[in-house]
Amino acid sequence: PSIVGKPLGWLLEESSTNTIIQSEDFTTTWNSPTGLGSVSPNATIAPNGSIVSADKADSITASSATTGRCSISQAQVWNSGQTYTVSVYAKKDSIDFLEISTGLLSNARFAQTFNLSTGTVGNFGGAIVGASRMVAYPNGWYRCEVTFAATANSNGEVFIKTRSDNAVSTTFAATSGQGTYIW
Repeated sequence: PSIVGKPLGWLLEESSTNTIIQSEDFTTTWNSPTGLGSVSPNATIAPNGSIVSADKADSITASSATTGRCSISQAQVWNSGQTYTVSVYAKKDSIDFLEISTGLLSNARFAQTFNLSTGTVGNFGGAIVGASRMVAYPNGWYRCEVTFAATANSNGEVFIKTRSDNAVSTTFAATSGQGTYIW
């Protein structure tokens, strides 16, 4: 018997809201890379398999061989007592690690690295990380997630950084042309 199109019961989930503007296009409302690097739009096939140019994944790429950081950021408001999950789909291009962080605010600060070669959660900094995980998807993609609770109201930013190491810091040694795919 076919069950396609037939109700199977109730699905109860908590409501959620995506507060990141244009979260699949890192060339628009995200701040330009800080320090060194650039965002290249439509760089590879997205985790959903889309080969349509406008739906493909972007790349964060180092533009020089120096020490600095290759990141993008977007302003975010954190409300005391609220739990937040920040996630991004990422795939290794030539750099092994991705970092999701919130900057230097003491009441909503965290930094979490993810190893895109092994599929393991890496180091973290900050005392408010509630949970972190990586979910594997086909073709080397991972959904990297960090959940945390804000301890006070604040305005801040969320950062996505491509890293060559498992450290949680503001810098790493960059090699020109190396990067990470994001979606």
